[in-house]
Amino acid sequence: ELRIGFLTPITGFLSQTGQDMLHGFQLYLEQHNGMLGGAKVDLVVEDTTGKPDVAVTKARKLVLQDHVDMFIGGVLATEGYALAPVSTELKTVYISSVAAADDLTQRQLGKYPYFIRTTWTSSLPNHPLGQWACDQGYKKAVIIATDYAFGYESAGGFQKAFEDCGGKV
Repeated sequence: ELRIGFLTPITGFLSQTGQDMLHGFQLYLEQHNGMLGGAKVDLVVEDTTGKPDVAVTKARKLVLQDHVDMFIGGVLATEGYALAPVSTELKTVYISSVAAADDLTQRQLGKYPYFIRTTWTSSLPNHPLGQWACDQGYKKAVIIATDYAFGYESAGGFQKAFEDCGGKV
């Protein structure tokens, strides 16, 4: 048996995304007779409400009280940044379902040895855009982004590529 903790916002401002994540995972299990990788899955779900501090509390509960073998989840980059240190401290695998925080696998590579990324990073889609803008002859750019990790990292992807080819942000 494989006990998996599933951390997702079931309530709060990200509830629709969180519920979609949960329903997708449950659908997979339903279609595979409750099995994952040949093991019967016991899924323990916790509501993070989309808040990093709540996610940390729930992750600790999943590992220390519910004795999960791993935990999955995190929607926002801030949740990912909060959950990765918990997985390292408690030596428990953390699989990020959506949290695309760059530094979980980039500049601080190896800092979170129990972290597994299944998706892209926040900056990734904007590297080609920065290169494209440069290739079109643009020399200066202004960036407006959301005021949290994902916004900064998305803008950073554009900025890195744009400045590497001579542009100025």
